[in-house]
Amino acid sequence: MLENRNIKIDSIILTDDNHLLEFDITINSEKHHIFFRSNNAKLTPSPEAFVSLLLHPAMKTKKHIHLEEEIDGKFLDNLPTIQSIYSQWHPHLQLSETVQKNLRRSKSLNKKRERTALFYSGGVDANFSLLKLKDEIDDLILIRGFDINLENSDLLNRTSELAREIGKRYDKRVIEIETNVVQFLKRYRKLIHFFSAVLSSIGHILSSEIGRVIISSAENYASLTNNIGTHAVLEPRWSSDSLDVIYYGCKASRLQKLDFISRDEFILNYLRVCGANNKSALNCGECEKCVRTMTGLLSLNKLDVCNSFEKKLDVRNIYPIRMDPFKSYVYSEILYELEKRGTHRDVCFALSTIINRPNFITTNKTLLKNVFQRQKYRFPKLYNLILQK
Repeated sequence: MLENRNIKIDSIILTDDNHLLEFDITINSEKHHIFFRSNNAKLTPSPEAFVSLLLHPAMKTKKHIHLEEEIDGKFLDNLPTIQSIYSQWHPHLQLSETVQKNLRRSKSLNKKRERTALFYSGGVDANFSLLKLKDEIDDLILIRGFDINLENSDLLNRTSELAREIGKRYDKRVIEIETNVVQFLKRYRKLIHFFSAVLSSIGHILSSEIGRVIISSAENYASLTNNIGTHAVLEPRWSSDSLDVIYYGCKASRLQKLDFISRDEFILNYLRVCGANNKSALNCGECEKCVRTMTGLLSLNKLDVCNSFEKKLDVRNIYPIRMDPFKSYVYSEILYELEKRGTHRDVCFALSTIINRPNFITTNKTLLKNVFQRQKYRFPKLYNLILQK
């Protein structure tokens, strides 16, 4: 019975000249085989990385994390605060001292390496960090199997090629980390909820070569919410004596970042912002993330010189977008710039519509659709309106 109360990591194997790390996670007598593979950086079986990965499953299932290895003192001291943050954001995640009751504090201090790495996916936030901190950054970390499924080899390879071109242009080593850990964690939460923990774990796995990792902020201080995946309050708390986790970019809004990176023609034509991740297209030009970036570039009069998108901006792709506080802030900023210029009235109207649309239509679309399903012939205009929202 006691065994079933623990989440365990065992069968830890480091092979391929320390470029392949494999281990098993056991929860409720079920074993899950996890791997991390690097193209050129040596990996280390960091206990802080393991705890980062297991924290969400432990809080969700109310189990203990069981590790034989000792944990860095600074990291261990931050765990109660990290749990408190997560439990307030997501009440179903239980704040419990027993999650880490079996973890032992390390008495030795690990040496911090001098290299600095930036998590890089090709998006607006990461490119802003790269251009602002290019003299401080030594490495770019690209994660294969994070937002793009490992089965989608065409898109993974195109993304790798993009990162290598950026690395070559700015003289940065590109570290590619391939992992299946996201598939395991999705059994317990959505990607956006454990986004931060995965980045932390990869940083610690690379801590034998890297002393600082930079996570780029998606929001600025005026628009901070708890549903983006990373947060200014959370990220630095994943740090240890051997690794500093830096959260960068909160001083600039999304549009200010886009304005800054659009001055670099090379970056502008190597953007990857797509959230659809379909087939081999780097940017589909239709999903919300593509539309957000394209309308932003339009407001800056830079869309015509950007060749990163498969399709041209279609106003019809704006109307289905569902608002949340972050998107509302971003699109309001874009709308303000477009109205100031007095151009693209159709785009302004579409943005104004989604920003001012009543929340009950957006958040309860499925419910409303079901309610009016039988009445669609009596109220065809209303039914079609709901389908549009």
